[in-house]
Amino acid sequence: MVRRTFVKDFNYVAPQSITEVTMLLSQNSSRVQIIAGGTDLLAQMRENRRIVDLMVDVKQIPDLNILTYDPTAGLTIGAAVSCLRIWNNPTIAKHYPGLTDAIALIGGIQIQGRGTLGGNLVNASPAADSLPDGSPIRCRRSGRRSLPFTWMWIWHPRRVSA
Repeated sequence: MVRRTFVKDFNYVAPQSITEVTMLLSQNSSRVQIIAGGTDLLAQMRENRRIVDLMVDVKQIPDLNILTYDPTAGLTIGAAVSCLRIWNNPTIAKHYPGLTDAIALIGGIQIQGRGTLGGNLVNASPAADSLPDGSPIRCRRSGRRSLPFTWMWIWHPRRVSA
């Protein structure tokens, strides 16, 4: 017998700026979820492990889609950059082969096409298949905060908030 699961109705918005995202977060309940890829969240919702009233899709925000390499400054990967985009970048493959190897392990090609490195990190996967060294910039209403990635994984699934 096949057991069917249903996802509770939710509202969906796709803001075009980080300012718009922070405004939406400040005006809505605690059951707001930001997605860039959403591959983990959608599975959690289907399994009734996560209830969402408002889904905020940040995939199209230009500031979150930055993917650059500079020999002095290093690598910058925006939170909404897909794993496949990182994997397909020859400059990243040359200078960060370990990163492209790690990304190749994240799901299949369909997941890599939508899923993000940022989402893989924020979900604090016990597999830690993409844990880098560095400090992300986290945005919140009162400003920006930078934390080492390792602080995000104090104990799964507990995560440090912005």
